[in-house]
Amino acid sequence: MNIKWTAPSAESLASLQPRIWQDCDRTTQKMLWHVYDPISGEASSLESQADVEEWLAHRAYS
Repeated sequence: MNIKWTAPSAESLASLQPRIWQDCDRTTQKMLWHVYDPISGEASSLESQADVEEWLAHRAYS
């Protein structure tokens, strides 16, 4: 059997990185942080940057 391994591209690795963005909730007028992990499919809306940092730390060690 002849198997050829190729290194993943920068684009494919970037697609595995968590996505984080911030916007304003239209109902409460509060700024929210949104996070999405493409590997697990987990998504959350968080209230503070500290919450985002905790989410990232949990993701790194789970």
